[in-house]
Amino acid sequence: MKIRAEVAQQQARGYAMVGEPMDKVERALGEAHRLLADFESGHDDGGGRQLSGHYSRAGLTLQTASCYIEAGQPARAAGLYHEVLRDKSLSRRDQGYFLARRAYSLALAGQPDEAAAVGLTSVRLADATNSLRTKRELGRVVRSLGPWATRPGPRELGEALRG
Repeated sequence: MKIRAEVAQQQARGYAMVGEPMDKVERALGEAHRLLADFESGHDDGGGRQLSGHYSRAGLTLQTASCYIEAGQPARAAGLYHEVLRDKSLSRRDQGYFLARRAYSLALAGQPDEAAAVGLTSVRLADATNSLRTKRELGRVVRSLGPWATRPGPRELGEALRG
């Protein structure tokens, strides 16, 4: 069931990417959450035990957040990223990357100062873990903060990323 949960979540993201109505996206996400809950409660038919071992509640929440960015709901995405990040259950490298994703969603949601603050934390982790993936994502954050580039936070984030 874990693999089916992941498939349902990816289907939801695909719906969001092509502009399907939000209720269709939500139904697919709901199915993903239901399937994962069934697996976690022991109602799995056994087919998901050998597949998709990495998939977890946190993973589904992070992917749901990415889906909400695609669906044009970045504030919802930022909240979901925060939910997983505050648990400190991710590796330092993943923590840095998903902080960058959260910063991006905050920037898209029109919260430039919070986006910059979160982005600065992500820069420090990207530097410590030498994560090029996180730095690429932070580049998207800086570009999305373009309208606020003269504000102190966004300016500091741009400088930190270049530095």
